[in-house]
Amino acid sequence: MIVEITQNPMELKPPRTGEHRYAVAIRAGANLWLTLWVRRSPKGEFFVMVPRTERDWTPHASYHLDGTHHMKSYGHPSFPRKRQPLTGLFKGTENLCCFAGHATNLATCDAALFDGVLEVSSDVLGPKHGTVCVDLVEPGCQPVMALSAHSIVRRETFTTTVPHVVITIYSSDETRGIRQDGESGGGVKQDEKRLLKLGLFWAAILAGFWLSVSVIHRRVYTAAAIAIWSVFLYVVFYRDAQRRNPK
Repeated sequence: MIVEITQNPMELKPPRTGEHRYAVAIRAGANLWLTLWVRRSPKGEFFVMVPRTERDWTPHASYHLDGTHHMKSYGHPSFPRKRQPLTGLFKGTENLCCFAGHATNLATCDAALFDGVLEVSSDVLGPKHGTVCVDLVEPGCQPVMALSAHSIVRRETFTTTVPHVVITIYSSDETRGIRQDGESGGGVKQDEKRLLKLGLFWAAILAGFWLSVSVIHRRVYTAAAIAIWSVFLYVVFYRDAQRRNPK
């Protein structure tokens, strides 16, 4: 089935009194396209909406006052959970959702309709790359890493409501990412670092074994060669990892 992509299938009205909105938008030339937005209702409930070409699709996540949290698509709720209620003192952090599969040409973003807009380029978010995660956090807290095998490209904290709304954009591309202090920089993904450490560990075990055997059998030249090879592994692999992922 071919779905025709139409301009602005979703028209947003100005926010009501007590309502707060936060958007993620993709910049494509002179156009700014809405790809996800968070709504905090006047009652204090949170909703994460994603524009789609099919009007009946309307995928979104909901977090209600009593702590009921669920996803909904085509009007059918799924993954219901009970989280901490929003009627009392909010503690720690709660993940609202993570959405991948982002496209332009679905809905234009009018920045005047939102409290804040997190703007990125199309090479950060697209149909097959980039994921947006939304978290509710206690003031002064940071959300839990939702996608540990990915790098953080952008993170924005919106403080006009309590709990605060944190929007994080993840990428599996190691050339993107930010350091823990928020500054832009390269980084090795968490899974690559684990594989690197595992490889170095087994290389060290094998080198140590053959070094011991060579010393026992008085094979001086073999022992020296293994020692030099171990130093080479350290310099090439470990130092390269430190260079690509500075502290």
